[in-house]
Amino acid sequence: MSDTVRPAAVRTAYYPNMDLLRYVLAYMVVYEHTLTLCQWDWVHCLTPFYYVGGFFCISGFLMYPSFEKRPHLWQYLRNRAIRILPPYFTIVLACALGLVAVSSLSVSQYFSSPGFWKYLVANMAFLNWLAPALPGVFDGPEFFTDAVNGSLWTMKVEWVFYFSIPFYFMIFRRLRMRPAVLASIIIVVSMCFSVWAAYMLDATGKNIYEILGRQFMGTISYFYLGVIAYLYRDFIARHGLLFIILGVLIVYFPLMYTDYLHRITSPIGISMVVLGISLYPRSLVRMPIEDNFSYSIYLFHIPVIQLVVWSGLVAHQIPAFIVIMLSVTLLAFLSNRLIEQKAYNFFK
Repeated sequence: MSDTVRPAAVRTAYYPNMDLLRYVLAYMVVYEHTLTLCQWDWVHCLTPFYYVGGFFCISGFLMYPSFEKRPHLWQYLRNRAIRILPPYFTIVLACALGLVAVSSLSVSQYFSSPGFWKYLVANMAFLNWLAPALPGVFDGPEFFTDAVNGSLWTMKVEWVFYFSIPFYFMIFRRLRMRPAVLASIIIVVSMCFSVWAAYMLDATGKNIYEILGRQFMGTISYFYLGVIAYLYRDFIARHGLLFIILGVLIVYFPLMYTDYLHRITSPIGISMVVLGISLYPRSLVRMPIEDNFSYSIYLFHIPVIQLVVWSGLVAHQIPAFIVIMLSVTLLAFLSNRLIEQKAYNFFK
């Protein structure tokens, strides 16, 4: 869900369509989560998971050259931490401290509750699933879920992907493999795991298999499809329109006709569309060459939606949607300018 640590103006390669697409993916996640959390009967496009998969694909495309050009583990992880951690810790702290205002508990009860401290510790450690809710917050019948920020589950997954890159380089260099071959092996294993998890979910009805299917083993195929796309980026750029058309077909047709095939085809199709657009040789929209704040859009949107549900504004759907989109955009922009950029300038 994130870009290279360096600002766009000084990257060695800049893909304006990729920046545009990251905004599109982020706002589509906001849209789909808004429909779910506000329980509105609007038209759905794809589940948010597919848009998140697009982010994973872009991350793989960007992380391969990031480590290839500077193959130093500490520097690589430090750069990722500077980019990822400041806004992440900000949203966790802001929710933990600020949502006392909407809790059904008193201030003293809220801050003395074990649930508050469990939320704070678990989420700071990227263990969102251990404590997704805060005491007395978003727990009424009007809420689809009491989870404060369900999007945070992806952060631990993305960190595993980041950590995998140095080992990936070490393996294909020591074994003298072609990078694309090792990436393909990882992709196949991931797809097989995803199909197995889906089968076990149907066979047993246990939700744990759905959760496992969305964790790093079931989703790392998106990341390494991005790696392969980087290795063959010139070919993709020359045939971008074909990649986009085939990708759309590969995504949608298996969804309509099969139960398990889409576990294999969706990562391929999503990656083809995302990278086909990203590498398209002509800029679709002129983008400002500055830091992209789609990552902060992703981090901040669910608490904003939940607060709109709490306010009761969801009864007025169009005004509520406008408030959500404007609020998320403003908060993400401020996060980028006041937190992400300042953290980068301080630690660089």
